[in-house]
Amino acid sequence: MRWAVLVLIAGCAQASPREQQDAPPVQIDAASDATVDAAAVCAMQPCDIQTQCGCSANQACDIDTSDLMGNACRNKLDTGIEGQTCGGPAACAKKYVCIGSGSNRSCERYCASDAECIAPRGQCVIQITGNGQPFPGATTCSSNCDPASTTNALCPSTWTCDLFTATFMGTDHQIADCRKAGAATQGQTCSASIACATGLSCVTLSTGGSQCAKICVPPSNTGCPGGTTCTAFSTPFTVGGTSYGACL
Repeated sequence: MRWAVLVLIAGCAQASPREQQDAPPVQIDAASDATVDAAAVCAMQPCDIQTQCGCSANQACDIDTSDLMGNACRNKLDTGIEGQTCGGPAACAKKYVCIGSGSNRSCERYCASDAECIAPRGQCVIQITGNGQPFPGATTCSSNCDPASTTNALCPSTWTCDLFTATFMGTDHQIADCRKAGAATQGQTCSASIACATGLSCVTLSTGGSQCAKICVPPSNTGCPGGTTCTAFSTPFTVGGTSYGACL
């Protein structure tokens, strides 16, 4: 092992990269021709994100980022789904939302239960908020990406899959999700402002400090750099039935 480690604590962020964030500062093109009769029977007004009720066929019900006060129909639709970056709402398909900030945005799928997310790692646990309050029905799936793999088609290009803890409905959930890859390599110091490269996670060591380490699945050392051993976290970190560790 590269360091004398007695206890490993997962040092990754305590929330998904986009979990419980305010909606991105982008404008939705509010519909002017939403079907009034359909809206009258929707569970939510003026439209319902989960059922897509209240909007015409060529529109999508999405969060209303014009005032962060609820939902609205948007006129522009594209094909963006999981694994694709986006520059605004129009870049995502119906029942997908563009989440993030600056160039760190991607499309995430709205969901009402884990069954709507991609198995085995996807979970319906990411709540979108506006002005500190949850948007009605605006819950999205975490990714089904594999944090132990250096290639993930479910993450945008130049992004990587990492381990996170998402708090949803007062309960912590261990998830995998995509984030923009940094430049810090195996064994280098990492922090909230210094991101690890593809396939690595920022772990906190009992001996002090945080360093980048390749994510792995113990007891196998598959993928671990020479001189390192796949070591389980002191508190097991399990996503989709797989318990992950780090190469140290």
